[in-house]
Amino acid sequence: MIIKDIKIGYLNIPLLKPFKTALRTVEHVQTIVVQIETDEGVWGVGDTAPSPKITGETQVSITEAILKHIKPNIVGMNIRDFSTILLKIQTSLVGNYLAKAAVDMALYDLRCKSFNLPMYEYLGSESNNLKTNKTIGIATTKEMIDASLLAVEEGFDALKIKVGLDSDQDLERLIAIRQAIGEQTEIRIDANQGWTVKEAIRNLDLYEQKGLKIELVEQPVVAKDILGLKKVKENTSIKVMADESICTTKDAFDVLSMEAADILNVKVIKNGGVNNALQIIKMAEVCNIECMIGCMLESRISISAAASIAMASKNVTKLDLDAPLFYNDDIIQGGVTYNKSVIIPCQANGLGIKKIKKISWISN
Repeated sequence: MIIKDIKIGYLNIPLLKPFKTALRTVEHVQTIVVQIETDEGVWGVGDTAPSPKITGETQVSITEAILKHIKPNIVGMNIRDFSTILLKIQTSLVGNYLAKAAVDMALYDLRCKSFNLPMYEYLGSESNNLKTNKTIGIATTKEMIDASLLAVEEGFDALKIKVGLDSDQDLERLIAIRQAIGEQTEIRIDANQGWTVKEAIRNLDLYEQKGLKIELVEQPVVAKDILGLKKVKENTSIKVMADESICTTKDAFDVLSMEAADILNVKVIKNGGVNNALQIIKMAEVCNIECMIGCMLESRISISAAASIAMASKNVTKLDLDAPLFYNDDIIQGGVTYNKSVIIPCQANGLGIKKIKKISWISN
């Protein structure tokens, strides 16, 4: 089966309401879909979401990276040369993790289809018991309480609360949310790099004094400050999770070797694809560090890949794969589905994507 062509298409998926974090406010999900076509008419699909404030990549840069650098290196290759193609994707150019992730994902989809297996079975599924947390974006205190109560009513037993813009308001909101939902629901917080090291230690100490029972804090300090991340970890009993600090496998190695985090948040598109995500999870497992499989505001395509990895990985203990629950228009048919907090894997081969509506394919 020879790779004949690689196509790129653009999707804009509206959200039910604007989603706000310490880094940005989003009103729609902008994704780039990659389709690898073969001489036998079989195709594989992957996608990625531009994130200039996290990886520095835009729609334009991702498109250029794929069409001008990655595509010329792998078109004409036989997918039996799977490992070689994966290497060529990663070495076609420096950085550009989001671009590489989309092509890597499409290759995995194609590879699984060639074996007539769903991706989770191809990867060696350990479990199909998938339950995601629900993310609560930054809003007014009342809006965040209402969103939290609704999530609990829908069966979510873990919430991820966005913080990091105003420490006093964060404390007020977390106290109010904890009082509203009771103590049975886990609260995870995500500062999205919004604090200094001193602020992080101070805030987490206050949360402990107030008895808020915070399960973990995600990326409290700026991504490159690994020493600062380690210092926060050493000065709180709340588990510290690295997210934006880990883009590459080398980043993960640095965080693990410095013992700078209790948990790693692995994201398929941020980490450069399925293969890199699996490597990071294995490194963490060797170091006895658990992982969360997380997501950005991305489509059901990449969420299906992330869910497959979660099912195949023993030390993935937490899931943050709720992005499709925020969409206003389900334009992608196939892939994972949801029963409130439960993620239901697709039984079809590969990622199980059947049809993509409203996509704008671009010329090469």
